[in-house]
Amino acid sequence: MIAVTLLTLLAGATTAANEPPASVKAFVQDHMGVPGEPAVSFRYAQADLNDDGKPEAFVYIADPSYCGSGGCSLLVLTPAGSGWRQILRATLTRPPIVMLQTSTRGWHDIGVSVSGGGAKPHVACLRFSGQRYPGNASAAPAIPAPAKGIRLITG
Repeated sequence: MIAVTLLTLLAGATTAANEPPASVKAFVQDHMGVPGEPAVSFRYAQADLNDDGKPEAFVYIADPSYCGSGGCSLLVLTPAGSGWRQILRATLTRPPIVMLQTSTRGWHDIGVSVSGGGAKPHVACLRFSGQRYPGNASAAPAIPAPAKGIRLITG
């Protein structure tokens, strides 16, 4: 257990069970919420995807309005000034959400489980394009399971 904790710390600031900052909650509500409705429920983790010392926010929308037979929506936000910029909005994702050991264009790849809705179950590898990650996890290349990396959001 100590080795796993040490490995996690050495891999960069990565946490899975922390309370999201107010700015992340506000971003989610502003971009995913419906005025006058209860706040959108989500699971939160953070990890430094580009090794710049500033962790990105992983937001797994676990709200029935954003989930279907193929899974739920996943957002990844990167710090931008005093706020956040969305670099991933993918539907049809399922935990575990993994920061993979591999990288593309200086950003870690992201592994998500894809199944349901007629999709053959697999782990999809979302690769950074230079601007953002692809939004369609079911069209991303499959990688061997289990995905090798740091599990950020688990089932």
